[in-house]
Amino acid sequence: MGSLHGKKDMKAIKNRNCQSHLGNRIDEYLKNMSHGQTNGIPQGSSLMDFIAEIVLGYADLLLSEEIGKKIKDYKILRYRDDYRIFTNNLRDGEQILKYLTEIMISLGLKLNAEKTNSTNDIVTGAIKKDKLYCIKNELSVTDRQKQTTPDDKQALIRAKATNYNFQKYLLIIYELSKEYPNSGSLNRALDIFYCRLLETKDFKENIPLISIASDIAYKNPSTYSYVAAIVSYLLSYITDDSHKKDLLKRIIKKFNNIPNTGYLMIWLQRIYLGISLKSCSVF
Repeated sequence: MGSLHGKKDMKAIKNRNCQSHLGNRIDEYLKNMSHGQTNGIPQGSSLMDFIAEIVLGYADLLLSEEIGKKIKDYKILRYRDDYRIFTNNLRDGEQILKYLTEIMISLGLKLNAEKTNSTNDIVTGAIKKDKLYCIKNELSVTDRQKQTTPDDKQALIRAKATNYNFQKYLLIIYELSKEYPNSGSLNRALDIFYCRLLETKDFKENIPLISIASDIAYKNPSTYSYVAAIVSYLLSYITDDSHKKDLLKRIIKKFNNIPNTGYLMIWLQRIYLGISLKSCSVF
């Protein structure tokens, strides 16, 4: 792993399988998690976030060295894998982006072309489109919910859920999932929706909510854990075990149509255990 030992050292043949190098040991563990292949870093744990930060921190160092004294008037902000490049002219920004792209390729990474763009609007250009979408929907609540603090984002979203019924609010999240799939804003919205569910004890629309939530997960793998929590909680209010099993079978059948759902099946098993079914015949 060049991020720990330097690219030149790691390219040396004698060091490729040397287990005294921490980078090689980490790489070996990651390959074992991916059937012997190095297909990036798994997501979902603080340890993997830490390893990703080591790699991206090394990328930051390489980028600083590449820019050197070639460009002086610039500012780069990074949060996890999100880069914001600020310059006073478009040409400098494009040159820095070129350097960053080349560095990422050298590390076996690449920038998402669909999420890479330039703009002269420094205000809205610095905010993700999915966040702007959420802000737009949240602001529509403030006129009707005067008691809600405008600066409290979670309070605004909860006010939205209160103002509408759960089904309508989940449909808003569903639209967000179509516009900005697998986005951080989508996960946060689902998390807040789940917290709002926990505050309510009487549900009369379990099946539609389970259906909508399942469809969100079907198209957005990053939401599996959030949707699993929502579905599990809604199922707990269904008293008929045979009905619960039937719903789980339908969900499993739906997801069997897409590849690489092992991660989801783990969450489905947690749902199964969470609702205390006596038999595991659905699996």
